[in-house]
Amino acid sequence: MLRVHIVRIAALVFFVLCFENIFSQDKIYKKEGGIIEGKIQEVANGKITYKTKDSEELKQITVEEVDLLKYASGRTTDFSKPQTAAAKTEGNNSPQGNSDNPFFTGKFDRNSPEFVNYANSVAKQMSQPILLKMAGKIENSSVGVYFDSVYRDLATGEINIPIKITYEKYVSLHNGYIKGTIKIKPDGTKTWVFESAANE
Repeated sequence: MLRVHIVRIAALVFFVLCFENIFSQDKIYKKEGGIIEGKIQEVANGKITYKTKDSEELKQITVEEVDLLKYASGRTTDFSKPQTAAAKTEGNNSPQGNSDNPFFTGKFDRNSPEFVNYANSVAKQMSQPILLKMAGKIENSSVGVYFDSVYRDLATGEINIPIKITYEKYVSLHNGYIKGTIKIKPDGTKTWVFESAANE
């Protein structure tokens, strides 16, 4: 009799754990309001890849559109403050403030494939608002990073990424460029320092 009760209890516990695993969902809290429930697959290159509970299709949303990720495990990632692609995780009390991002802690290698991808992503992301503000509507553009001049300030931890944005304006029949530096603080705040611009 006791054995039957033990088997029933074990079966009940197994059922409860399976039920919880099936119905517990990650949650994506959007800045504009609303919550997406599903399974977060990856957070990389400024994008969150996920599946909804109703579909197996992979979908994406940018971190700029998101306030908070809340995983089924209870872990959270906060995007409500200015962040880099690797967001600050709740409960992180590191003085660097962005310890999830390896480029702000430990050894800094500006030529590593991971940093090259990160810097190119940041440059591309920031080049569009810079172009719109300084050059207006353009037909074509590209952005290059001067990796030989990239450095991390040892005193402040700030990463400096010099870039050159080139663009074409078919209407006025001329090309141009904008040079400057993207400065990224350890808390993820990005600022733009203008250097020069000209029509070619």
